[in-house]
Amino acid sequence: MLMDYALEWVHVQAGNPLYIQGELASGIYIVLNGRFRSIKSEKKPKKSRANSTASSGPGSPSSSINSHTPHGNNNEDEVQAIVGEHGQGESLGEIEVLTKSRRLTTVVAIRDSELARIPRTLFEMIALSSPSIMVNVSRIVAQRR
Repeated sequence: MLMDYALEWVHVQAGNPLYIQGELASGIYIVLNGRFRSIKSEKKPKKSRANSTASSGPGSPSSSINSHTPHGNNNEDEVQAIVGEHGQGESLGEIEVLTKSRRLTTVVAIRDSELARIPRTLFEMIALSSPSIMVNVSRIVAQRR
């Protein structure tokens, strides 16, 4: 019964981020409808003069997005790669909630989307009252890795 009152309904318009890499994780999301893309930003490796003329070849990621971030920052020192897409029925952000860490990726809506958000505090209360939930969430996380 508590869950009915504590769940939050979230609408994200296409092109907008659900959350941004590096933010503190405050909840788990369940995609009710729509589609999302996970993007990971990493610093570009420093190029030596010998490597500066090398062409992009098999080692360069084809899904990289250079110097444009979905949340409006342009940083030429970063490379972004699409690491996944998520649709109806999938959960997002559980790893960071379980580990009490910062977001590992930026998640952007590809289409107008709706989600249910389970705040971290609610998830922790549910986990304490029903430890089997933690086992099930851990299995979901393990299957993705």
